[in-house]
Amino acid sequence: MIRKGFFSFLAMIIKQVSAEKILPLRRAILRPGYTLEESKFEGDVADSTFHFAGIKKDKIIAVCTLIKNNNPNFEFKNQYQLRGMAVAKTEQEKGLGKILFQKSLDFLKKNHFNFIWFNARKNAIDFYLKQNCKISGKEFDIPDVGPHLLMYKKLF
Repeated sequence: MIRKGFFSFLAMIIKQVSAEKILPLRRAILRPGYTLEESKFEGDVADSTFHFAGIKKDKIIAVCTLIKNNNPNFEFKNQYQLRGMAVAKTEQEKGLGKILFQKSLDFLKKNHFNFIWFNARKNAIDFYLKQNCKISGKEFDIPDVGPHLLMYKKLF
């Protein structure tokens, strides 16, 4: 049984929400110029997918999505992929992304998942390195998005 997620830190509450709730911020930060429909990811509505939102004063200010998806570059079973990690421009550089990321990892650990991977935008690499994530392979380009690196973290 997978436990639902709900966390509170400082003035931001982190809770599990539907895909529809996180799409506006995902689009604004990661997919400007795209429609909400174009901002959806494959797997967004799967039963095994989890969307987390950081909420401050009833407004979503940070989001991330965890999609059960095994990457063939890694031997681990039960992998999750982090997608759509974003913090509102007015809330960046306040440590809220770190809190959301760590609480998402805590959620996976509590539910007995031990490995997360993601395609990190080049400008976010330092953030993930500070969270003790590792780089796998060389830089690659995602069309219309830009340069990325494959990154991962073993949770236990």
